[in-house]
Amino acid sequence: MPAPYFGRTEIFWCDRHNLPLIRPKSTFCEGPFRRVSLTPPGDIRPAFVGDYEFIIKAISSITSDFDIILRFPILLNKISYIDRMDELIINGKKFGIMRYNINRKILEFIPSKYGAKILYAVAMHSSNYILEDCKKKLSYIIVDRDAAKAIQDGANVLRPGIIEYSHFDKGDYLFVFSERGELVCIAQAKVNSTEIYETRKGVVAKNKIKKIYVTPKDCEIIFLSLESDIKKLSEVVDICHKEDFPRYYSKLGIEAYDPFTFFPEHIRPIWKAILCVNRKAIMSLEKEAIGFLRSLLTKGKDKPFIVSFSGGKDSIVSLHLAMKAYKELFTIFINTGIEIPETVTYSRKVLERVNSIMSKSNKRMIFITASESKVILKDAYAEIIAPVKRFWTGFYLLGIPGRDWRWCCKTNKLAPARELIDVLGFKKTLSIIGIRRYESRSRAQEKRIMHNLWSGQVNVYPIHNWNALEIWLLILLRRLPVNPLYKLGFTRIGCWPCPFNQMFEFKILEKLKPKLISFLNQKITSYLKERGISDKEIVTILEKGLWRWKKVPKVLGSMKVIPRISIRKYFKLEKIKEHIYDIIPKEPMSNKLISYLENLFKRYLDSNSLFIEEEQ
Repeated sequence: MPAPYFGRTEIFWCDRHNLPLIRPKSTFCEGPFRRVSLTPPGDIRPAFVGDYEFIIKAISSITSDFDIILRFPILLNKISYIDRMDELIINGKKFGIMRYNINRKILEFIPSKYGAKILYAVAMHSSNYILEDCKKKLSYIIVDRDAAKAIQDGANVLRPGIIEYSHFDKGDYLFVFSERGELVCIAQAKVNSTEIYETRKGVVAKNKIKKIYVTPKDCEIIFLSLESDIKKLSEVVDICHKEDFPRYYSKLGIEAYDPFTFFPEHIRPIWKAILCVNRKAIMSLEKEAIGFLRSLLTKGKDKPFIVSFSGGKDSIVSLHLAMKAYKELFTIFINTGIEIPETVTYSRKVLERVNSIMSKSNKRMIFITASESKVILKDAYAEIIAPVKRFWTGFYLLGIPGRDWRWCCKTNKLAPARELIDVLGFKKTLSIIGIRRYESRSRAQEKRIMHNLWSGQVNVYPIHNWNALEIWLLILLRRLPVNPLYKLGFTRIGCWPCPFNQMFEFKILEKLKPKLISFLNQKITSYLKERGISDKEIVTILEKGLWRWKKVPKVLGSMKVIPRISIRKYFKLEKIKEHIYDIIPKEPMSNKLISYLENLFKRYLDSNSLFIEEEQ
C-alpha cells in the first residue's frame, strides 16, 4: 500500500545549533539549513514524557545502553501502520522506527543505519571500546568472515557461519557482527536463540538494514560527533536563556495545564531554544490564520461565530486563533457521554477560562432536552452532554461501532451538535473547528470551508494546512493549556471506546482507567456470545482489537467479518436532486430500532422518509 501524501513531508535542520525548523529560516542565523525528508504523511510532533518512556522500553529490546540518546529532543513522525508506529528523528536524521506489535503485544524498535551506528558506538564507549564487554549490552549474532561479507551485501543470516549469539526471541531485532567486531547489518530473528544449537541449516535471521559497515575504531569518531551535537544544544540553550517569553503568553493559560511540563525536565530548556529559532515562522502562521478568520466577517455577518471545542490540541489552537480574530464568539463543547474523564475535567476548566475572559457574568443555566441530553449554558459557552445510554443502546441495536461502521459519530456527536444549535436558536452558524489535512485521507480532501449535512453548520478550518509540530510550537509559544493525556503518550483525544483508537492507546488507557477497559470488554464479549461467536474467537477478537472493523484486515488474521446490523437491509438512499437525498425504509424494523432511529433523526424524520438537504 503506497504511503499517503496529505501535505508537506519535510522539515529543516540548523546544523550549527542542532535544532529543527518549520521553515528554512531561523531567528539566530542565516543558514545554510538542511532539508529533512519525512516518511508520509509527515505529521511530525514532539516526544513527551510518556513517549520517552515508550522509547526507553522499545530500544531496551535491542540494547541496554542508550542513556545519552535521551538527552536529545526527539521528534516523532507518525507512519501508516495497523497500530502505533513512529519514525524517530534525532539530530535531524532518521534514527529508527518504534512500533507496537499487536501479535507479540510488545513495543519494537527497528534502528535505521544512522541509529544502528549510534547505538553501537554508545555501547562501545560505555564498555571502554572492549568488544567482549560491549556484547553484554546488545542482542546480537556474530558470524565468520565469509558470512559477514555476504550479509553486508544483503544476504540473510544462515545457520552455517554463526559463531556466537546472545539470548533472543523470534521476531527480535539484532545486531549482526563479524568476528572482528564489525557491524554488518540489523536483522530480525526468525527463530528463538534456543533453537539455533540444534539447527544445522536455514535462515536464522532476516537481513533488514543492510550495507552497514562500522568498525570498533569508527565507534570512537561516531561518539565524539554525538558529544559535539550535545555541546551545540548546550550553547544555544545558554543563548536563549534571556529570551522574554512571558510577553507572548495567551490569556487562556492555565498553570495546571502548562504544556512545558509535558517534556522531561532536562529537555525543557532545549524546547525553549527550539521556540526561539522558530518564533518568527510560527507567528507568521498564526497571523495568516487570524487574517483568514477575520476575512469571514463580511461573508458570515448574518451567522454567529462558534468555536467547536473537543478537548484536543487542535481545538485549543483554533479557540486561541478565534479569540484573537473576533471580539464576539461562542464556544461549544459536545460531550459525547463517553469522553475520557480527564478530557471532560480539562475542557470544563478551559470553558470557564473562556467565560471569564469573554463575559463578566457567571450565571449558569442547566436543563434537559427532549432527547434527554443535558445542556449547561453560560454567557460565552455551552456544553451538551449526550446520554450515555444512547451509545450503549446503539451498541446492541446497530452493532459494535467500527472504523468501517461509524454510526456512533452520528448519534453521540453530530446529532447533539445539531440539537445544541437548535437549543441556542441558531439557524445557520460558522463553526470554527480544529481539523487538519494530515489527520486522514478524507480530511486532506476537504477544503478550508465546508458544509456539514448532519449538523447544519458551515465548518471553517483555520489550521487545515498545519502539521502537528506547528500546532505544538504555537501552544508552547502562547503557553496554551493542553489536555494532560498527551503527556501520557496519547496521540489523539476522543471517546474512550472509539474504534479508531490504536490497541497501544487502549493499553495506555487500561493502565489509567482499568475499569473502563474491563467494562468495554464485557460489553463486546456479551454482544459476540449472543451471536454465536466461540470463546476462543472472542479472546482473539479482544486481544487483537478485531472488533474495531466489520471487515477485518488480512494482516490481523483469518477472521473476515465481525457481525453487525446491515443498515442497507432497512434503508435505501435515493438522490432526488443536487444535495437532496431521500432515505426510504425497505423492510420492517423492531420497535426498539424504530424508536432509536426516530430519536436520532427526529429533526428530519417525516413519516416514511428522511430528507437531508445541504445548505448552499
